[in-house]
Amino acid sequence: MLKRFLVIMFLFCQSSLFAQNHTSLLKIVVNDCRSGEPDWGQQLKLYKLPENILYHTLQSFKYKEGKIEIPYFIPGTYRLEYKNVFGENIEKLYQLDDCDSNKITICVEEFEQQPGNSLERLSENDSIAIGFSSFGCFHNSQERIVITKKDKYYEAKIYPAIVRPSRFKEEQKSCQPTTIILTEKNIRDFEGFENGLTHVKKDGGCTTVDYYDISTKWGTQKVEDATCRWSGFWYLKKSLVGGK
Repeated sequence: MLKRFLVIMFLFCQSSLFAQNHTSLLKIVVNDCRSGEPDWGQQLKLYKLPENILYHTLQSFKYKEGKIEIPYFIPGTYRLEYKNVFGENIEKLYQLDDCDSNKITICVEEFEQQPGNSLERLSENDSIAIGFSSFGCFHNSQERIVITKKDKYYEAKIYPAIVRPSRFKEEQKSCQPTTIILTEKNIRDFEGFENGLTHVKKDGGCTTVDYYDISTKWGTQKVEDATCRWSGFWYLKKSLVGGK
C-alpha cells in the first residue's frame, strides 16, 4: 500500500491588490528541486475543500517547463495530490489567498524523513562504504564512496568510476580517490540519501537498475532501484564533489 503524507501550507499574496470574491491566477511549478529541472511525468489532482470536490486534474508534460497556470482561480482551501519519485502518494493542504497571483512549488523528490543517520553511530576511524553499480541497455558502471569518522569531522573518499561501455572494454580514469571533509550540508545530504534508500522500489519498471551495497561494522544493506527517477548516488556524489 502506498504511503501518504500530509503537509499543511499557507500561501500569502504576491500582490498588494486585494478584492473580495475575485478570481486569481494559480501557478504550479513541478520540479526535482535537487537539480531544478522540471518533472514531466506528474499527474496532479486538486480538490476544493471543505466540499472535497475535484477541481482540476493536471498533467505537467502538457505545460512548458512543467509550469502550470490556472486562470480565474477561486481562492480558498485546497488539497493537492501527486506522487513523489518513489511512487508514494503525497497530499498537501494549501490556503490560497484572495490576491492577483498564488504560486505552489512541488519538489517531487520529497518524502517523510526519519531523523538521524548512520554517521552519528560511527566511532573514531569507523567507516561507511557505499558501493554503487548501474546496469542498463547501453552502460555498465561501478563507483564507491567511503566515509570515515576522524576526530570531530568526517572524511569522504570518492573513487573514480569504472565504466564498461561494452562487454570487452573497460574505462577508468585515475585510480586515486578524491578526498574531502564533509560540510554540514554534505551531512544533511547524506542523511537524505540514507533515508531515500528505504523508499526506493525494486520493481520500478525501468530497464536501468541501480544497485547499492552499504557496508558498516554493524552490517550490510543491499538495495535495488529500478525507478530511473531517484538517482540517489548521483546526487550524493554531486553534493560531495560537484558532480565530477
